[in-house]
Amino acid sequence: MTDKVKGQAPEDQKAQDADQTTTNPQGGDTEPQDGKVFDEAYVKQLREEAAKYRVELKKLKEQQEELTRKQLEEQQKYKELYEKTMKELEQLKPKAEAFEEFKQKQKEELLSKLPDDLKQKYAELDADTALKILPDIVNLATQGQAQNPDPGRAGTQNTGKLWTPEEVAKLSPAEYEKHKQEIFESYKKQGII
Repeated sequence: MTDKVKGQAPEDQKAQDADQTTTNPQGGDTEPQDGKVFDEAYVKQLREEAAKYRVELKKLKEQQEELTRKQLEEQQKYKELYEKTMKELEQLKPKAEAFEEFKQKQKEELLSKLPDDLKQKYAELDADTALKILPDIVNLATQGQAQNPDPGRAGTQNTGKLWTPEEVAKLSPAEYEKHKQEIFESYKKQGII
């Protein structure tokens, strides 16, 4: 083919060059494709593939928008749940404060029944711990004062050791019951009970 192109007149070569150029969609000519011509079926396949990708992209964008919308709805639900919980908390706060006040008054009432030396030792306990152990200590102390000529030994074991509130608070329920029983036994041995 190049042999024919070389031997042809310049007008024939221009006509052949015009055959190799592609037409621009806007109507103008573009540069030749250097002999690269694509089969119509291949071009059609590429266009269909591009169309398929555009459709998939559109679907993905729609799915992303739907997911974003659902997340915003969930966030709104969490916000509503948070607001509801905070409202309930505000309603329960006065009841909790009243209960804490009640426990503190009970602790003070129990402490008022103890001798002064024991009041100071057990006054530092928090209300919950105090309400667990002070009733028994008050019972022991009041029984001991009524029958024990030596009030300094009330609440002691055979060793004469007076337990601190911290030591009593650290006892498990079983150890506490055992300790209480030992105190009663020591009172019986001393003839107090």
